Amino acid sequence: MGLSENQEKRKNQLANLHPVKKGDPSLNPGGRPKRKPFLEAIEKHITEHPEDVTAAIKAVFAQTRRGSFAHFRELADRTDGPVTQKIEHSGSVELVGELEEARKRAEE
Repeated sequence: MGLSENQEKRKNQLANLHPVKKGDPSLNPGGRPKRKPFLEAIEKHITEHPEDVTAAIKAVFAQTRRGSFAHFRELADRTDGPVTQKIEHSGSVELVGELEEARKRAEE
């Protein structure tokens, strides 16, 4: 049974992959952009139109009164950061040790 056209294409794509070796030139030399163009545009708009801040906050509260908390949550997350959530787990903490042992076995 032959490979479909998509499977053949995928096989060829995977054949061209190779791991990055130490010393290879970076594929992303500049890293993540330091600028935040969206934030800069918002700051510029606020500087030029400070009255829009009050109008935006009023609009968010109007949405909240209608039962939509998504706008309010987004505003709070963007200004103060998301609320920290406590996470409980019932799994094994021995997983790290198991992974290290598996890596050692794979290297042998």
